[in-house]
Amino acid sequence: MFNFKKDKDGYWKWFAGNLASAMKGRGKAI
Repeated sequence: MFNFKKDKDGYWKWFAGNLASAMKGRGKAI
């Protein structure tokens, strides 16, 4: 699925960023 390193790195950075934001957002909500 991930043949392009740039795409893979970009995706994981984006995923990690969204995950961290979601954790912070849920933490504040709870």
